[in-house]
Amino acid sequence: MVATLLAESISLGILPPRPGIAGYVVDVAIETVGGNGYHPIHLTVSPQGSQFVRDRRLDVTITPRNDYLTDLDFSFRTEIVVPQGATTYQTTVLVPQYCAWDRLGVRLSEDGVPVKSGERILRVKDLRIRGASQVESVGIVLAADANVQDAAWKRFPDARVLMTLLGDGPILKGEAKLPGRLSHQASQDFAKQLQPAKVQFRVLEENKLDHRWLAHSQLDILVIAAPILKRIQEEQPAAAKAIQQWVAAGGNLWVYANSLAPFDWLEADAFQIPARSLVPGETGLRAQLDLKSPNDTSPLVLNGLMVAKESQVYSYARKEEKFQQRGAVFDELKKAKHPFAKIKKPAEITGQLRSATYGLGTVITISDEDPFPGSFQFWRTLIGMHGPKQLAWTDRVGIDVPTGADKYWMWLIPSVGQPPVNAFVFLNTVFALIVGPVCYFYFRRRGRLYLLYFIAPLLALLITLGIFGYALISDGVQTQVRTRQITWVDSASGYQLQQNRQTYFAASGREEGIRLPDDVALYPVQYSSIYRDGYYNRGMREVEAEVVEVNDDRVHRGDFFPSRRQVQYLTLAVNEAMGCVRFSEQDSAATNELELNFEKLLVRDFSGKYWIVSNLAAGESQVMRATDQTALTELLGPTVLPSEVEVPKLQRRSYFGIGMGGQVPGDELSLLESRLELWAARMPTSSFLGIAEVEQGRLGVEDVRILDSSHVIMGRLP
Repeated sequence: MVATLLAESISLGILPPRPGIAGYVVDVAIETVGGNGYHPIHLTVSPQGSQFVRDRRLDVTITPRNDYLTDLDFSFRTEIVVPQGATTYQTTVLVPQYCAWDRLGVRLSEDGVPVKSGERILRVKDLRIRGASQVESVGIVLAADANVQDAAWKRFPDARVLMTLLGDGPILKGEAKLPGRLSHQASQDFAKQLQPAKVQFRVLEENKLDHRWLAHSQLDILVIAAPILKRIQEEQPAAAKAIQQWVAAGGNLWVYANSLAPFDWLEADAFQIPARSLVPGETGLRAQLDLKSPNDTSPLVLNGLMVAKESQVYSYARKEEKFQQRGAVFDELKKAKHPFAKIKKPAEITGQLRSATYGLGTVITISDEDPFPGSFQFWRTLIGMHGPKQLAWTDRVGIDVPTGADKYWMWLIPSVGQPPVNAFVFLNTVFALIVGPVCYFYFRRRGRLYLLYFIAPLLALLITLGIFGYALISDGVQTQVRTRQITWVDSASGYQLQQNRQTYFAASGREEGIRLPDDVALYPVQYSSIYRDGYYNRGMREVEAEVVEVNDDRVHRGDFFPSRRQVQYLTLAVNEAMGCVRFSEQDSAATNELELNFEKLLVRDFSGKYWIVSNLAAGESQVMRATDQTALTELLGPTVLPSEVEVPKLQRRSYFGIGMGGQVPGDELSLLESRLELWAARMPTSSFLGIAEVEQGRLGVEDVRILDSSHVIMGRLP
């Protein structure tokens, strides 16, 4: 039942094994495509009879694991309240996937009492392979009425070319006797299977779309027909809003059949026609397809922690299997006049495509009602319409959690949690002088030299307690936080993206943890690989790190927020933009329509001139004074852009230090941070950049001391 109701999800098992044990069963289903982000896990509670005869309050604890111990092993806990009279109850929880899983431990309790036979370990086939070394994840929306094939756009997209181009996959053969396009069902089957490439596809049903943008957070691209998108906007506004927020956060939306239902999120003049230079000719296309290499059609397999092509594993490579050259396969396709190898004039390609930015994301519209399977030339052009950091998750977000990050060291809080070396050397010197010559001569003169046996340990204890007290006083009793908050305001889409890099140091235990709204993504930033070399997870070991859903919040506590140890996180949130910053060229005045007060605001107007103003409160207008680019350097000081000269390099732990997501250690700037550094060199015309007070509500903890922090707000002038 669950597999039918939930698009592409697979049922892992039920617990308890029979309804009669507890009066109900819980079916656990999971999406088959994993990766960075928040992974949907579907829970369906079914009663023993036709309906629930009373309210049931269940606590569900999920412990995701793989075969290796990591520094980020955690348990996830949520509460389910099933109302009396319900015939079934279904919910989806979003569990952060900080590393690839292959099993889930599930434990049930009701009203604080463990449910009999309510604990199981469920295996997740292929999830680690699909997510561990993935470059792109593509979601494809299946029309609710797809079974009625009365329109070309209802046919499920044939994604074979995308598998080749997005995931560096093999070129799939197409014979002249077979149709160039897979059938509706065959296209679905292809998308659901494990691809022999670094790209996987998630099938999403139109009527089963989640209402939270984090449910799409693992996706890099969402492919949808324009008529489907229009229906979602009209019939499921919450689901449409979730898609909008996901795109505003940096996602990439590909909308085909746009001629039937034009995309109306943006004004028509916001879209650009791609340059004809983006369209590769046959010579350029051959080079991009790497036709001189073997066409490796072997599947992906696990090789320890790494995911590799089966042909690259030594035990398989000894078979000396010969793959056909990619060039030969391409020539066969061209000879058979297969759609894959078709070459068109640049104008024919660019005439079908339009692109626009939406928040930090990209929207591509395709006028063709059914552009699938399309040609390598067509899809290569469309892929080239994205920015260099747009398509890969780790490039957009600026982190690969399993690998760790060099920039961890840039954002530490100075002088906390460190041993007081100078004080220790001073006190140790004083201790040596007093216990040595001073006490010796003093007690010797009085004939009580034996008292040294008591005085020396007592003084040592006092000195040790003094050092400990000094450390407590110097670190304080408050939780200390260092953060850089960046807010991107996009007036065209009506959304703003909030990204924080923040480090916490709790002087004493804080049981409440880091509490943020459940629509905020939180990713740990590590200084090295999270994997512990040579250590294996045996069973489901208990850990201190815990993620708990409380009402509309998500709390990270335990080892996620330890005492007297610095921890660092990156958070992302998407909110509706409450106003914008406006600039009037007539009177050189800036109007702050945002809900924040600017300490300083810099504007580069429509003709390229710089203007600056100080202390511009929310809702106020002030006349700005003329300035130049040097004001930008003064505005973005070391608190906003600290120097990287003294930043240590990543501590990698031999084999397990290799990135699981294809990210090169050190290349850790997110899409928004890259834009900030680009603007720091030269702001574009018709833009603004300002410094505001740090928003304490985005920190997730109360009663904190904020150090060396900043809040940058930037965007385009309307």
